Amino acid sequence: MMKEYDFVFIYEVKNRELDSVLLMKCELERRGYSVYLVETWERDIIRTNPVIANVAVCFALYNDDIFRFVRQFVKNCNKFVNLQWEQINTNGTEISQENDSNDAAGFYGVAKKAVHISWGQYNYWKLTQKYGIDAKLVRICGNVNLDFLRDEFRSLYLSRDEMEHRYSMEGYESLYLFISSFSYADLPETILDQDIYKNQSFDVKKHCELSYYSRIKILEWFERELRYHPKTLIIYRPHPAEKNSDVLKNLEKQYSNFRVYGDLSIRQWILIADKIYMWWSTSIAEVFLANKGCEILRPMSLPYVNELQIYKEARFIKTFEEFDRTFDSKSEFPINSINVERFYNIDKNTPSFIRVCNVLEEVLGDDNYSISELEYLAKPYPYWRFHNFKRRVMSLALGNDYVFRFLRRILGQRIIKSGKTIETYKREYDYAMEMISKNRYIDDEVSEKTKVIKLILERYYK
Repeated sequence: MMKEYDFVFIYEVKNRELDSVLLMKCELERRGYSVYLVETWERDIIRTNPVIANVAVCFALYNDDIFRFVRQFVKNCNKFVNLQWEQINTNGTEISQENDSNDAAGFYGVAKKAVHISWGQYNYWKLTQKYGIDAKLVRICGNVNLDFLRDEFRSLYLSRDEMEHRYSMEGYESLYLFISSFSYADLPETILDQDIYKNQSFDVKKHCELSYYSRIKILEWFERELRYHPKTLIIYRPHPAEKNSDVLKNLEKQYSNFRVYGDLSIRQWILIADKIYMWWSTSIAEVFLANKGCEILRPMSLPYVNELQIYKEARFIKTFEEFDRTFDSKSEFPINSINVERFYNIDKNTPSFIRVCNVLEEVLGDDNYSISELEYLAKPYPYWRFHNFKRRVMSLALGNDYVFRFLRRILGQRIIKSGKTIETYKREYDYAMEMISKNRYIDDEVSEKTKVIKLILERYYK
């Protein structure tokens, strides 16, 4: 008989979400509740049975399609909470939302009946006023990720000396960090043709092009400095959804003072860095909370619709000459603090994870949060069992080189479904498998992090 859990957390991007999810999990378990974690990439490709839970806490809930997607991971559940891990939008998204178009980041259908966690006042206003979501269903709790920069949580991180020893970084006088947002730079054409990208409020293919060439230019800037600053180590932190790039591998081989590290949280790297660079990242909020300056590198201008709202009136580095002048100088924060506080509610007394867990506890105990309109969505059974069987067969076919070669020889470029060939399916499968390897959680890793978080919670409540 399957165990029934009070809460199931459904997460998508490990580096973005897992630490915060584990913090909320530990807090809820401290209060006496049972909690289970589900990672979407592996479960979507290599299906397993859904989890029985009373409340599903989701990485996103924008529309009926995403609602159907998350529902496949839970069974007998009619209470849903949306953590909405992406609450900083582009200007184009905001414009499309004002025009009431069916944008990818808008809220439609049954999703409006879920409980929504808002980081700050602006998102609260948008959900309640623009989309008409009942104000009782939208709660301002701040961003749990930022809790990890509070003084109580600093013991979670390795010291500068420990990081230098762990990654063989001894001997360098300065450590510079580049926070990459180039997840669009190498996206396969077949992925871009999916509906989720077609419905964006800006030209995604154009953004991919800007990402690709901006990365080339920024790496050229770094390379010129690497030659003349052998005692400065530049850490390139790839976006969690960024594909491994041959360009980065070649730079690592050519320059010993250039490294690519995708592990550990972005906060860990921010805290030990002497200087921070970025291109188009919402991690600027973490930099703000860490009380550090940074530089925003923009060798190519972004169209207004592509720009992030939080970057309003920001200071940009646009030329190599500007970059070179600031390379050895102290950086100030490039954005007005008022603009940051507009999107993030930061309570010095009560951490965000406490506020979110209070909401989750309330949802669990109150049947008024149950969503009766779930009948409107497709039933998970028997469709999902059949879909599960199809995906398993497809995984076996695409994951085995001999089987794939055999199918490619038989099918060639013949269209199988919706304009897709066997080669198209293979590229999508390879991309998904790479995402699985980056985002699945390892039991030992979770166990170690959980031990530390529990110790921090013990100190917090003393």
